[in-house]
Amino acid sequence: TDGTPAGTSLVADLNVGPASSLPRDLVVHDGTIFFAASDGVNGSELWHLESQAKGPALLQDIHPGPGSSSPSLLSVGDDRLCFTATDGVHGFELWSLSLDFLFVDGFESGSTEGWSTTSPVVR
Repeated sequence: TDGTPAGTSLVADLNVGPASSLPRDLVVHDGTIFFAASDGVNGSELWHLESQAKGPALLQDIHPGPGSSSPSLLSVGDDRLCFTATDGVHGFELWSLSLDFLFVDGFESGSTEGWSTTSPVVR
């Protein structure tokens, strides 16, 4: 938005149609927006948006399937994205992701490389 109604537009409709994707906990790092949202298939999971042209992409389905990992309290420091979430096994724990690996050739959304949690690492 530029602050005017005419200059405000929808970036993406993750949960297509009238249902809400409930985007929340947005944080920006080097021009990429990280946030929690639901596409109506994967539950509330971690997403990223590098540009409006590319559109948002599911970063990781931490609680696989329709379950929600419910990531929250997203924060960036020292090139790491830290947040709370549950994988359905460990309850809500502190998770972190190295943001360095996001920007190297060969990164694919859904990869578990670079993930760590305060609980035993689940890969």
